[in-house]
Amino acid sequence: QWNALTPLLRAFFINIKIYFDWNIISQRIRFTNYVFTNQECAQQSARNIFIRNHGGRSWSYAFCLGGGYLYAEDKEHLKEHRNVFWSFLDCDYYLGMNDLAEEYYKLHNQRVKKYFSIGSIYSEMITKNCLRHTKEEFVEKHFGMKFNSGVKIISLFDTSFIDVDNSVNNYDDCIDFYQSILKLVSTKEDILVFIKPSKSVGWFTAPSICSYYSKKGNTIARLWDELERYPRVCWAFENHRQEVVKMDFALNNDIIAASDLIVTYYMSSPTGEALGARKKA
Repeated sequence: QWNALTPLLRAFFINIKIYFDWNIISQRIRFTNYVFTNQECAQQSARNIFIRNHGGRSWSYAFCLGGGYLYAEDKEHLKEHRNVFWSFLDCDYYLGMNDLAEEYYKLHNQRVKKYFSIGSIYSEMITKNCLRHTKEEFVEKHFGMKFNSGVKIISLFDTSFIDVDNSVNNYDDCIDFYQSILKLVSTKEDILVFIKPSKSVGWFTAPSICSYYSKKGNTIARLWDELERYPRVCWAFENHRQEVVKMDFALNNDIIAASDLIVTYYMSSPTGEALGARKKA
């Protein structure tokens, strides 16, 4: 079985598969510039190598706020919080959200030719969406009701919860997060709540999907069931109840643009994107 293979053998087979897949693609498409976002995995490293060997350039845009630079006490301690996920990607160019992220990424083993600190593209999209769409349109489309000027919209974004002892965001944190949301919507009738989970229900309830599965995941699923009974609660994608869903990151921009307040667990990308667009977060 796959999990029984050594990491070296797994990396070998991944590289072989990527080579054959992209060899077929490259017969029809010539890549001059290839941009990817937050794909910290062996597959992406193999793609970058293939593109470079075929005359193209790969660009990594790390739009997600995460990693050791959020935990380090100051710049002098960044090196202590390096993470293997951000090593050996071997992209040609790096695009980051801020100077601190750029400093952090430079501490990892890479073949990056040049680093750029460009800010958040998504903040720009949110700003444009604020001008393009009204709250009335948003509420009618997603909540199926007429907009009331006395109502406030709060959007809530969770994170990838992992139920292990050394995780800073485990399943107990997730349970507390959704219990707090449930308490909020049950006591405040003048708010509309938009929930954007990071993972589908299968992450919490299907051992075949998440290797960190625990029985606590069923408690989280029950909290989701309770929240779905409230007409003032809307989920960011309709198929979140499926085991695996395709995330629509473009929808984040609409949600944040229409919201009066953005809340994330804990400091994460939507916070930075909202603040960059001058939204309350």
